[in-house]
Amino acid sequence: MKVAIPTLGKGGLDCERSGHFGHCDCFTVVDIVDGVVSEEATMVANPPHEEGGCLRPVGLLADAGCNAIVAAGMGMRPLMGYNYGAKEYRRVNKIYRLALTIAIGIMTAGTLLFMFTPETFMKMFTTQETTIAAGASALRIISCGFIVSSVSVVSSGALEALGKGNESLVVSLLRYLVIIVPLAFVLSRFIGANGVWHSFWITETVTAFVAYGIYRKALRNK
Repeated sequence: MKVAIPTLGKGGLDCERSGHFGHCDCFTVVDIVDGVVSEEATMVANPPHEEGGCLRPVGLLADAGCNAIVAAGMGMRPLMGYNYGAKEYRRVNKIYRLALTIAIGIMTAGTLLFMFTPETFMKMFTTQETTIAAGASALRIISCGFIVSSVSVVSSGALEALGKGNESLVVSLLRYLVIIVPLAFVLSRFIGANGVWHSFWITETVTAFVAYGIYRKALRNK
C-alpha cells in the first residue's frame, strides 16, 4: 500500500507533518508491506492552488499510485474527489451529507441574525434611518433563501470534486445569471425593489432542486 503524508519543508520521514492537506509543502510517499513501513520515501511536490485548484494534489497522488492519505485537515472537495476516485461512493455520499449539515447550520445562524437583527448590520454602513429601514427589509427577504442555498453551494462543490466542472458551472450560472436576472426584472415591474429581493430566495429554491438532481445523477451513472 502506498501512503501519502502531507509534510513541511523538503519532505521525508524525518520532516514534520503538515496540519492541512492542501497547504503542505510536499507529500512524502511511503510503501507499507505486511505492516512494515519502507525506509525509503519519495516526495511529490504540492503545486500552488491556482495550478488546478485544491483537486490538483488529488490527481498528482493518484498518478503516483497512492491509495491512502494521512492528513489532519482536508477540505470537502479533495476528500470527496479522492474517495470518488477510489470508487468509495458510499463515503462520497457521507461526506456530502456532512458538508450539507454544516452548511445548513451556518446558514441557519445567518438567517436568524438577518431576520431578527438586520438593523444592527445596516448601522455598520449608514446612520440614515430610511436607509437602515429599507436595508433591514431587504436583508429579511434575502435571508429567506440562505438555508436552501446550502444545497446549491455544497452540490456545486461536490460536482467539482467528481470532475463534473461543466455541471458545476451550470449550477453557478443558474444562481447568478440565468434565473435571477430575468426574474428580478419581471418581479420589479410588479412589486418594485422588493421584487429584486424576492428573486434571491426564489432563485435559490429552484436552483437547489436542480443542483441536487444533477449531483444524484452524476453518482447514479457510476
